[in-house]
Amino acid sequence: MSYGARDLAAWKPDRNQEVNLPDLIRRRPSAQQLVYTILDDAELVGAVQQVDANLLGGLIKHVGLEDAGEILSLATPAQLRGLADEDLWQIDETGVDALDADRFALWLEVLNEEHPRAAAECLRSLGEDFLAHALAQLMIVLDLDRLVPVLSGVVSAEQIASSDLVDKALDASLTEEFEGLLLVSTRYNGWDAIVAAIHELDAVDHELVDRVLERVCTASMERVEDDGLHEVLTAAETVAEDARAERDDRRERRGYVSPADAAAFLRGAASRSARDIATAPEDAITAAYFRRYDPQASRPQSPGEGVARLKRLLHDSGVTPPNRPQLAASGTARSIVRRLLAELKHRDPGVHSRRAAELAYLANVFVAGCSLDGRAMGLVDSVGIALAFADAGIKAMGWEDEDELLRDRTVVSLFSIGWSLAHRLDEDSEELDTARDLRSRIRLLVRSAK
Repeated sequence: MSYGARDLAAWKPDRNQEVNLPDLIRRRPSAQQLVYTILDDAELVGAVQQVDANLLGGLIKHVGLEDAGEILSLATPAQLRGLADEDLWQIDETGVDALDADRFALWLEVLNEEHPRAAAECLRSLGEDFLAHALAQLMIVLDLDRLVPVLSGVVSAEQIASSDLVDKALDASLTEEFEGLLLVSTRYNGWDAIVAAIHELDAVDHELVDRVLERVCTASMERVEDDGLHEVLTAAETVAEDARAERDDRRERRGYVSPADAAAFLRGAASRSARDIATAPEDAITAAYFRRYDPQASRPQSPGEGVARLKRLLHDSGVTPPNRPQLAASGTARSIVRRLLAELKHRDPGVHSRRAAELAYLANVFVAGCSLDGRAMGLVDSVGIALAFADAGIKAMGWEDEDELLRDRTVVSLFSIGWSLAHRLDEDSEELDTARDLRSRIRLLVRSAK
């Protein structure tokens, strides 16, 4: 989940609206009724392909993936890539994004159950790098012609015992012969759907299947020749760099910040002095973020009536995008930066747009890279924290009365000053004590490389 300046501009909690919760619950259709309502209306079916992937992900989460096959089969290639970026990757114990292969296998099972060709189109839309990485986690691919010499060289008792282990490992595995290759499952979940999807994809794009299986086979056979077939069958290695880089590139254009970049930015700000931050150029991580960021990549098209109807239906059914919190009032209304942004919007819309994007960037840094009191951060947490440290920086530098402050100084630099001072015990002020208390509750998700 990433947030943009448009999200922050739309953040206007309504304290006066009263909701009759029992009536609201009675009006909401069940998940199954919601799916039937959409599928029985041609206009709503068309609208499914026009909403952003985040909202579509909220619908699938609300319904449950196992019951959302027909909805998922309607998704466009762009929507599938967006859904996969959010639903199929999890942060592992080291803070690195890792593909959830079991979840991907479930995707294929659900799609194959509705329409095998839909599963094949899903594979093709996700791209060669992702597909090679995903299949490498689900199987090893052996070249039978290259494998025969490896197995035929058995002469010693030790090698015979090893060969017996290989036979037992193969007998215990799910396998599929495919054009001179042996596909060997490394996990049982979804194997039939995986094989069916590969055959369907081969009928649609034979060259893509050839390239992908060749990449997986090359990695598999290198392991066979280095470590022996039995070790490969019992502990398959996965290589994720290409798939992770491709995903990161797509997400960065939409405004996402990687956990590693978020941690590096915050550590860098903490290590610099306030004076250095105030006088030095923009830090390298922030500069790179705005070079890659494309506001148009996440901007939705003007909705037609079908999209508007679908959004109303989903809203009334309680569907929200994954990880998007229900916004509530917070103490940020008294923020110095928030006041300056509101004033700047009327005086200089262009500069205001840039500063709002900077605040959104800081929010994404905390969403991607930090936890607060041991829990994940949402929009309310991350914006409030970014504003709190920026305000602390303004007060510590004595800039409270500078009405034109945001014309000359970025929100990122003001935040970085506050963040830096909160890490220094030699600075003493009430504002910094508050910032230090807040900092003590924040934990970085990515550990230091040292």
